Formats: sequence, C-alpha cells, structure tokens
Amino acid sequence: MLKRFARYYKPHMKLFTLDMIAAFIVACADLFYPRIAQNIINDYVPNKNMGMLLAWSGALLLIYVIKMLLSYFMQYQGHMVGVGIQSDMRKEAFGRLQNCRLNTLMKTRPVQFFPVSSTIPSKSPNCPTTARKTCFCRSSR
Repeated sequence: MLKRFARYYKPHMKLFTLDMIAAFIVACADLFYPRIAQNIINDYVPNKNMGMLLAWSGALLLIYVIKMLLSYFMQYQGHMVGVGIQSDMRKEAFGRLQNCRLNTLMKTRPVQFFPVSSTIPSKSPNCPTTARKTCFCRSSR
C-alpha cells in the first residue's frame, strides 16, 4: 500500500525532505530548550553569573526564533506538499473516469463516487429510471 502512495511523493520529494529536516531540527530544539533553562535556573542565577545568564538567555531567544521560522515553514510547505499530492491523486482519478465509456460507468454505479443532489435531476435518457434523480450522466453523442 505504501508503494502506491510513494509515487505521489516523488514530484514533491524536495519540499517533503525539507519539511522533514525542519521537523527534526524543531524536535531537537525542543529537547535542548528545557535543559538550557534548567542550567540557567540551577547554576547561573544562584551563582549570580550574569555573563552566562545573558549569553544563554540570548541562545534561548535565538532557538525560539529559529523554531518559530521553521514552524512557519513546516506549516506552509507541509500544506503545499499535501495539496500537491491531493491534486495529483484527483487528476489521476478523474482522468481514469473520463477515459471510461458510458456503459462502463453505468455498470459500475458512479453515483457512489459522485453523488449529485436529488434536487438536480438528470435529463439524460442513458440513466436508469431508478437512478434518474441522482445519477450524473453525459448524453452519448
């Protein structure tokens, strides 16, 4: 099953890889952040070591800014990767359906895939009488 989805990731592999690297960096930063804060509270504040306190406070601020920028990148680009993959899947699915003959579509009940509101009845004579109110058909020419 994963092989079927892997082909959709190939065109978006660069963004997907950058997204995963950004997620890894954010996860590593999340591991260091509490440890640095613990050192500041336990060592530098009681010993009144203002130089190290300010240096590590600046480091925490830098880590926070990097995490913020990477989180923005992950949210935006991760969404773009998902939209691209979804678009590719839809193009393939609709392309297959448009290549089918009308008789094949009638036999496989496309109503299950593309339900149309019952308020829009089909006028096509190709639709079966029982499904005329919900069937989405094209007239054959």
